[in-house]
Amino acid sequence: MVGLASLKGRAELRRVTAAASAVVTLTLAAGSIAHAQPAAPPQADNPPAATAPAAIPSDTPAGMRAAHILDLINGDVTVDPAAVREWTDAAVLNSLGPDGLAAPLEQLRTTGPYEFVSYSGTSTAATVALKTRTGLPFELRIYVSTAGDADTVNGLLVRPQTPDIESFDDFTAALDVLGTDYAVLAAHIEDTTCVPVFEAHAERSMPMASVAKLYVLGAVADAISAGDLRWDEVLTITTDTKSLPTGELQDRADGSTVTVREATEKMISLSDNTATDLLIHRLGREAVEAQAVALGHHDPESLTPFPTTREAFLIGFGDPERREAWREADYADRLALLDSVQGEPLEVDETTIIYRPVYPDGVDWFGSQNDICAAYAHLKAKDTNVTDILALNPGLTLSSTDWSYTGFKGGTMPGVLATSWILTDNTGQDWYFGVQQSSTGAIGLAENLYTFEIAGKIMGRSDAAVLRIN
Repeated sequence: MVGLASLKGRAELRRVTAAASAVVTLTLAAGSIAHAQPAAPPQADNPPAATAPAAIPSDTPAGMRAAHILDLINGDVTVDPAAVREWTDAAVLNSLGPDGLAAPLEQLRTTGPYEFVSYSGTSTAATVALKTRTGLPFELRIYVSTAGDADTVNGLLVRPQTPDIESFDDFTAALDVLGTDYAVLAAHIEDTTCVPVFEAHAERSMPMASVAKLYVLGAVADAISAGDLRWDEVLTITTDTKSLPTGELQDRADGSTVTVREATEKMISLSDNTATDLLIHRLGREAVEAQAVALGHHDPESLTPFPTTREAFLIGFGDPERREAWREADYADRLALLDSVQGEPLEVDETTIIYRPVYPDGVDWFGSQNDICAAYAHLKAKDTNVTDILALNPGLTLSSTDWSYTGFKGGTMPGVLATSWILTDNTGQDWYFGVQQSSTGAIGLAENLYTFEIAGKIMGRSDAAVLRIN
């Protein structure tokens, strides 16, 4: 097998499921913030046929819930969290929070409608086989509890079907199914140099979304090394520093405090946007921009000015005239635009956040696979606190048989999915593997999970990547 660790043996993964919260940490614009009534999602020129309700039994609890869920994800109205809560099991609500299943269902809806393939099930469990517009097959499994006065959904599983991956060519062929533009790099790291073992468009500059938080991490590490910042320094959360999910800090009260260490850990492990912005405000924009040079970006000017996540939301999803102005602006004019949104309430077009990619207007953070690998290589050479933080959320759980260390950062924006790993095998050799994808439309939940599954397979994983909620 030709794979990332082909010279050291196949890296086997322990069986692991990706919980809903793990998926959400990859997003900059979480679907759970969408409560508006948007227009219908973008339709393909030849959309697939509607689901076949006659094939789904209406006389079983699982069948009834399955038919309802299919109506939701194939519908043209935003999934209503309040309505979903009424038929969601209390245990799921306790696990996922007040929006419960509405967030993953809305993420599915963004790339519907889906072609119905088949149904099978019992009175309390249903499996619906579906296909996306590009022909990606996946299963939607619904589990129902019949205890109590009402039948409630107590489990939801999304399982993409993926091909065998025995080579990097298999991997890129699997990516082709999604119809996205993409870049792939597998490399071993020698000091701070990336030596490719496979690359596809690795030099192509593409949107990175939250992977760009690696540059904030670099700025934190350098400021601490220089004595200008301490891990235990306290940062104060204010209305003006709060961003949108993902994350947790946006839900804390104004005046709450967090240490630099906690903010940095949340920025990487949860992709916490408010934590990121707190750090940028403390460090100064210029310190983060300087990391484009320090971490080996091929075009540092493309990361200047470096917006906070709050600024990116306001420019990309607020007043459309600002987004248009940003697209044509030079550095000075972009900086002026960022200054103009300071202190403004975080009012954005929620429909646009779900559906409309803004990276074509330049609203994102841009870099190539070569740039991301270089950033990891330089970060690995810094204080061990940095590598500890990168390992808090490994993205996938790899077997210690072959990998002694796994660090990860991913990110999404509408039409953007980026995943990146730094790994160390048990001989001490450092590796990098990453994928960037971009699309003119949304990249949905099934596609997201599919990408993780095939990435796991190229790193040696043989079990299925699934979204499991129960």
